[in-house]
Amino acid sequence: MVIWSAPAKADLRSIHDFIATDSRHYAKKVVQDLIEKTDVLDRLPRIGRIVPELGDDNICELLPYSYRVIFEIKGEVSAYERPPLTFCGSNASVSSMVSASGSSLKTCRR
Repeated sequence: MVIWSAPAKADLRSIHDFIATDSRHYAKKVVQDLIEKTDVLDRLPRIGRIVPELGDDNICELLPYSYRVIFEIKGEVSAYERPPLTFCGSNASVSSMVSASGSSLKTCRR
């Protein structure tokens, strides 16, 4: 299950608002695409790549558009699946993305 935290939702709103200054249509499309790209993690949790700066198998990223969607996986992992993911968003550095309370995700501009 993918759970978006309040900071992640705020980031999506910020992304939408920024793009909407030029095009409301494309703002909606980009946000929908970002959500769809992360929804696939329910079915294909290993689709992301390991974050190069961290080198931790449990901290991965997706690279839709010009964003880095970074997530951490907690718990036991079989060869074919990963446990539920929780997302949070911020433009903070990669090292601050891992929350002490559980899994986390950030959407950051590349």
